[in-house]
Amino acid sequence: MIKAIREQVLQDHSLSVYQIALIPQRSLPKTTSGKIRRKVIQKNLEEKNFEYKILWRDNKIDQDQISSDIENTENAIKCSLSIFDKQFRDKIHEELSNILDIEVDSIDDDKNFAEFGLDSLMAVELEARLQDYLKETCPLPAATVINHPTINLLISHIKKIRKSID
Repeated sequence: MIKAIREQVLQDHSLSVYQIALIPQRSLPKTTSGKIRRKVIQKNLEEKNFEYKILWRDNKIDQDQISSDIENTENAIKCSLSIFDKQFRDKIHEELSNILDIEVDSIDDDKNFAEFGLDSLMAVELEARLQDYLKETCPLPAATVINHPTINLLISHIKKIRKSID
């Protein structure tokens, strides 16, 4: 059965499997909204604190190295996102300042764009400028600025889009 699972994962996802855990039904930790808590599962597997029926590991792979690689990747992503946050926030401030002819210092990240005087036509212009800045790395759905009417809401939404793309 393990061999069949490994082959299917390789065929469907082009991924090499280094660990398979067969667990009892309904035993995955979930949030109150029903989402699987992946980090908790990963931690429990690493600490061998997980109820499973069968646990298979590829002995050729160093588990400590895998954990280290995962941690390094997560840290790089966090760093990349925080740099993006700052640069993108500055870009939104700059574009709002240009479109509305207001001082950058007067822009509050939690204030609704409409309170600055941004109308729907200006919102479309802001969205076009932000899309031009983001290029193809993060395609913005129509009405993104209108549906996320503060800088913090907009950045949070775009971070989610970027995470789903990465």
